[in-house]
Amino acid sequence: MGLFYFIAMIDFFRKFKNTDKWRGPAIFFGENGYYTEARPGSKEYTEYWAEQTDRCLYGYTADDGDFITGFHYFYLNFCPILKMVYEEITDRRTGNTRVVGNKEFGFPRFFDYDHYFFQYVEECIENGKFGAVAKARDRGYSYKMASMCNRNYFLKEQSKSYIYVGDKRFLEGDGTMSKVFKIMDFIDDNTAWSKSRVVDNKLHRRSGYRVKNKAGKTIETGYLSEIIGMTLHNNPDGSRGVRGSLIFFEESGSFPRLLDAWQA
Repeated sequence: MGLFYFIAMIDFFRKFKNTDKWRGPAIFFGENGYYTEARPGSKEYTEYWAEQTDRCLYGYTADDGDFITGFHYFYLNFCPILKMVYEEITDRRTGNTRVVGNKEFGFPRFFDYDHYFFQYVEECIENGKFGAVAKARDRGYSYKMASMCNRNYFLKEQSKSYIYVGDKRFLEGDGTMSKVFKIMDFIDDNTAWSKSRVVDNKLHRRSGYRVKNKAGKTIETGYLSEIIGMTLHNNPDGSRGVRGSLIFFEESGSFPRLLDAWQA
């Protein structure tokens, strides 16, 4: 099958019912502004976040037997995104109604194609393959990538996630790294997974802290998970030798010498 995994064994005809069954934490947070009523430091608080960690790492099976992956569960419940919200308004002069869409921050809704995407990613990982996605615009894939990087950053010690682009505008400003950091800041503020940082700039964050060792030297220790954004542009060899649990080539349709960078 080669290095790329083209056909995932996914049931595209599956009909999902009551998809809020996978969004319990997000719904609770939306109603209350916090995830649990348990007191920080209590047994109940520790157990709650241990259960959420397990679901985000290994997936979650609802009471009716329907399963979603850990990446998808994390995305739905802990990653607010800028999403389109529609409402019906009435024209005061004519009395006619029309539907108007506005973007606002909130937790993602469940979509079938997200389910298939995250399941495909899991199958690629399990089979040791790379994956490629052809998609329409404005389907939120930058947010999905940002959520996956954050899942690993907060829950997989010493993990490294890379986001490669051919043009830095896809990373900075309204690019993918800004989405990564917005989700990260939310998780730091609202969950038990908060991490201190030893590297914190617009293209790179590494968790951990600095201490003095017995020789009096300053060293970095702690969780040491990382998210790194890199612009390759005309230097595809910049990706050579990189090792990471997640490596994304963002906006590959606008990526000069994409295959050279991937092969490197």
